[in-house]
Amino acid sequence: MAARQAINRPNFSSPILSEAIIHNGLVYASGKIGVDAKTGALVSDDVAEQTCNIYLTNIADFAAMNAIYIATIPNPKPARVCVTVAELGRGAKVEIDCIAIAGGAM
Repeated sequence: MAARQAINRPNFSSPILSEAIIHNGLVYASGKIGVDAKTGALVSDDVAEQTCNIYLTNIADFAAMNAIYIATIPNPKPARVCVTVAELGRGAKVEIDCIAIAGGAM
């Protein structure tokens, strides 16, 4: 069995998770919310600016999130799911996770 490789930013520290794991040629990314990389603050209160698997706290935000997703993610689009959840960490309105092929291998 291939070893798992943790991928974390230099300043990342958590006793409970890695930001991503590479295993058997796949990258498993932890869920991400829309935060400013420099300040760590939520980018805004706007779902379109916070936007694979997508978790929304309000299904009424689906159209705004989907418009950004369509404009941002290149074709062919990946498989995805979008579900409504009661709450996300730090009051975020959107959280996205993904699984990808490591190193562009295919």
